[in-house]
Amino acid sequence: MSSKDLKDLHELLTELFKPSEFERFLHFGPEGDTLVRALNFQQEPAHVFYEGAKLLERHGLVSRALFGRLADERPGKRERIEAVERSILGKFAASVGTHVITLEAPIGGNPSLISSSEFRDALGGCADLERLRLDLNDLDVHAGPQEIWTIGQQRIQAGVRTFLRDTIASSEERHISVFGLAPIPWLMALGYALSETVPSRLFTRLRAPASWSWEAERTERDRWSWHRSGARCAARDAVILISASAVVRPALVAEVLPGKVPTYALALTHPRLDAVRCEVQIEEFGQVYREVLEAIEQEVEGVERIHVFAAAPVAVAVDCGRRILHSAAPTLVAYHLHKGAYVRALELGG
Repeated sequence: MSSKDLKDLHELLTELFKPSEFERFLHFGPEGDTLVRALNFQQEPAHVFYEGAKLLERHGLVSRALFGRLADERPGKRERIEAVERSILGKFAASVGTHVITLEAPIGGNPSLISSSEFRDALGGCADLERLRLDLNDLDVHAGPQEIWTIGQQRIQAGVRTFLRDTIASSEERHISVFGLAPIPWLMALGYALSETVPSRLFTRLRAPASWSWEAERTERDRWSWHRSGARCAARDAVILISASAVVRPALVAEVLPGKVPTYALALTHPRLDAVRCEVQIEEFGQVYREVLEAIEQEVEGVERIHVFAAAPVAVAVDCGRRILHSAAPTLVAYHLHKGAYVRALELGG
């Protein structure tokens, strides 16, 4: 392993265990007695986990089997564990096979198409299994009534529900890769339908170079941050602005939500097209987005609706819906930008 891989494994073990728990975990695994005798579990925890990571490497035990045991031991940390697994063992280490969901819908009045060759290139050596194709190209939100948003949302929900029940639940490979070319509200609806019940990878089509493949992680990259405008207060409504592909303009938001509404702006350092280029940025977005949702819950007493205005790539939009809790959470209202104005599209949850 590289020094970075060793650091990542060390940090993961530190997050997952106390020294006594780590001792038990090693004891019941391969070469358990040897590993436990080689480590001093009475030293500082940071040293325990650093030496433990080096020991696992020396014994050739940093493998898919190790990460599988970690995920079984800490199922609530599965996404974090799989992210480190991909980083150390390769981006397809978490699964040798994956099911594929594609969502296609008109954008700007033009139909969208995702070919099998496109997503197979992005999957690389990971075998694609069953595919659910959600085709909404017959629904053009710019040419029809407001109800078209709801029709598309219902078709997404029904398709995903059936796919999870009839295909994923009975498969030995319970992993999904998600590709989409559709307006942001429908991408959010797809994420909400998926939730976090099944391990998933989210993909975005980069414009330059044209590809669905994520780039390797880079030390220098745009970071996510957020801030609140306005004082904490009791309100039925709150607003989240997500600026990634472009800057969301508050003046346009005020046209559809006049008055003082608690507003939380979440943005990359320099919003622009293709700003999200590596997969770790999606993982970081999810963490910051959760922070924002938790802040709204704590700071906006009585909130019933969270209005989301996003200029974001596919994977971010899907993750927006995927991380919404399905119980005891405010309704999320998704908006669509059309001809310089926001249109209220659909609601999720509630």
